Amino acid sequence: MNMRGARSRRRALAGLLLALAAGVANAAPQRIASLNLCADSLLLELVEPARLVSLTKLARDPNLSNFAAEASRIPANHGLAEEILPLHPDLVLTTTDSASAAPALLARLGLEVMTLETPTDFAGWRRTLRTLAQRLGAEARAAALIAEFDARLARLAPAATPRRAIVYQANGYVPGPSTFADDMLRGAGLVDAYAVAGHPEGGFLPLEHLITLAPDVLVVSNAYAEHPALANTLLDHPALAGRRAPGRPGFRYVAIPERLWTCGSSRLAEAVERLAAAR
Repeated sequence: MNMRGARSRRRALAGLLLALAAGVANAAPQRIASLNLCADSLLLELVEPARLVSLTKLARDPNLSNFAAEASRIPANHGLAEEILPLHPDLVLTTTDSASAAPALLARLGLEVMTLETPTDFAGWRRTLRTLAQRLGAEARAAALIAEFDARLARLAPAATPRRAIVYQANGYVPGPSTFADDMLRGAGLVDAYAVAGHPEGGFLPLEHLITLAPDVLVVSNAYAEHPALANTLLDHPALAGRRAPGRPGFRYVAIPERLWTCGSSRLAEAVERLAAAR
């Protein structure tokens, strides 16, 4: 009887220890590090800065980050495992598009590494935000962000006459479906002139074809004007410059800040609002 009682007590104790261990493993992490700019963005919208022990240096760049001021008060990393390990984080975030070896190394050293889907469109952002929020214990915050985002888009009045637009990126690339750019056009009530012309996928659009398509609105990144680069020289071509000269017929240029659509965040709503205002 005593032996059976002892075995029962041992089983009960083992069960309790397992339950406690599971509870610790599933507890909302309080020391979180990020190795990716887009993970930085998600974190800064979901949790208080006190829970963040390191973000990437890019999170401090106001051209790329919507939360540069908040990120400037959090230690920065350059994506190196040796920067993260001494911080003893209980969660490290990376994304599926990362080519860094650091996440795998940190996982081998015993840290919990969570790889998030890299969102490329509005649906992907909502999905990734909810997934991360569940791990962080921030489900209510995620729900509020998504509700406000959707409400802002719903408040935009439909276009009286849909205008044709093209998003023209570096080296003349035009994004296709399932991208932030495509969703931004749709949300703003603009018609994708590139798709209507028979291009169902994204691709490179030669300058002469762009001029032939003659969209009403040409959407570019503000990086074109503020940070000149060889990849953006097409936009300085005289054929385009003449079309944006005062009093000349041509495209209406809309420059969207890079920070608004580099990564998924609730600030994508602002990008859509800017496009809607330019219709």
